[in-house]
Amino acid sequence: MKSFVKKDSLFKTREISLKKNLKKRKKFKSKIKKNDRSIR
Repeated sequence: MKSFVKKDSLFKTREISLKKNLKKRKKFKSKIKKNDRSIR
């Protein structure tokens, strides 16, 4: 049971970090798009 809880928490933290990374990537992409527009 304890090991299961440990695994679950690990998955949760990983999921959260993945979501954060996704948000960062989206922001980065939007920045690139804006810069691209200004260059053109």
